[in-house]
Amino acid sequence: MTPPVATHEQTEIVPPQLCLRTARALFEALTAAAAPIRLSALQAVRLSPATALSFGLYNGSDVIHVLLEQAHRWRGTMEWVSWIGALAAFQDVRVVRLFVSLLSTEDHGDLLFALAEYLRKEPAEALWPRLAPALMQNECASRARAIAHLLAGSYGGCAGERLRIQLLASDGEVSLPFFFEESAAWLAELNGLFQSEARAVLRVQGSSTLGALAANWEEFSANSAAWLLEWAANDDPTLATYLIRKALSAGPGQLAATALIAASKLPETPPDLSGFAVPFLSDGSELVRRAAVLCCCDLDFRAFFETESSVLVKQACLAMLGKTRGLAAIPELLGLLRSADWRIRAAAADALWFLGPAAVRAAIDLVPVAGEPVRTAVARMVASCGDEDLLEHYLRACGVPTKLSDWA
Repeated sequence: MTPPVATHEQTEIVPPQLCLRTARALFEALTAAAAPIRLSALQAVRLSPATALSFGLYNGSDVIHVLLEQAHRWRGTMEWVSWIGALAAFQDVRVVRLFVSLLSTEDHGDLLFALAEYLRKEPAEALWPRLAPALMQNECASRARAIAHLLAGSYGGCAGERLRIQLLASDGEVSLPFFFEESAAWLAELNGLFQSEARAVLRVQGSSTLGALAANWEEFSANSAAWLLEWAANDDPTLATYLIRKALSAGPGQLAATALIAASKLPETPPDLSGFAVPFLSDGSELVRRAAVLCCCDLDFRAFFETESSVLVKQACLAMLGKTRGLAAIPELLGLLRSADWRIRAAAADALWFLGPAAVRAAIDLVPVAGEPVRTAVARMVASCGDEDLLEHYLRACGVPTKLSDWA
């Protein structure tokens, strides 16, 4: 058993000649103190595993036994992977035992999938009890995926194990159970490492699953509860309102902030949420403060506008100013239509447009004495209204003739 002759580039690390004709010579080379000798012998074993095994025993050990000992010795070093690669050339119960152990403990993706590929030749029923705990762990995604692909298509395991395999390895070929069919298993996935995959499948299941998930609200982690709130806010405002109340009733926290943001997106924000929103008016996040403003009903929005630093929150104040005070807010909104900040002008224009033709007409009356920025904002309002009378009123305010006789 002679390894291939080294190339010029290899002469620094691989001896050019190494004669291995007996078990003793092979084993001594594999356990040599010099790395080039070990690696040369290891390469010879990888190229001719049957020949290496045919050398038989020396001091009661065969080549697989020596490889296992060396793999244990060099674990954690750069050399270790070479020993694992050599062991993969042998189909032996001892190698299977080691690879199952490594598949359960290692976390390098390429290695894990290589180990799983080797173990495909083993009966799945023998692997299930040894690999199930590693399949269900939530620390290493690559480990769970490698095991799921290894066990895919076999039968066995509990509901949770079967669901995880289907979730990670079905490739869309297998219909996953509905939430109500395996609720405990689904909840474990929603609160675990593969929540993104679980969410994607459950969203496709539709409104019936949304209702079933809401019934299990108390079982959700804060992260998954936030996801459920956002889904409900988009698809079922009534259910979303129910969940928002539950989240806000639990007290301040990230979930309550998320609930508040979801509430601000509802077509109509329930008045009773106003009290829940007040504590969040001083939150450190401008998104949360904005949501709190949009959920408040009895706040002095103009005063809050003056103390707020975020333009995003200021815009929400103007929207609520028009919504809560109605036409009485027109003078203040007209004043803000002259703001030097185009974002504030745009928000004031939106609030005036929301109030209807009377507010838009009042804005048009500013045009003869207003600068170009105000004229542009008013023009946008008029165009959005689609009202011919308002358009004619705007053109007259701009000094544009609106009748043929005016051009004479």
